[in-house]
Amino acid sequence: MIEAIERAGLQPGRDIFIAIDVAASSLKGSAPGSYRLEREGRRASGEAAALLPALLLARVDGKSPVEYLRDETGREAVRRFAGPLIVSPPHELGEIAAKWKLARATRA
Repeated sequence: MIEAIERAGLQPGRDIFIAIDVAASSLKGSAPGSYRLEREGRRASGEAAALLPALLLARVDGKSPVEYLRDETGREAVRRFAGPLIVSPPHELGEIAAKWKLARATRA
């Protein structure tokens, strides 16, 4: 993950921090794009949104990259998308989804 972060031009510990990914499906809320930490009674959508860009980079450049991004063009598109979101994290998962749709529409 450190290598992926550095390849995106960011500095670990300054621009981004590493966290543990949880089974997010177990936290799914009733509203689309919302997640709840039931024991604490608070929304986790903002926390998940802040972590997701780093997780995207880790899946592109980490030790176990996703198999469906075989070409460098696709991996670079994920890097271009995730990097700015790490520097300026979104507040909700819905923001990431909207930005992803816009990025894909402008690329097509």
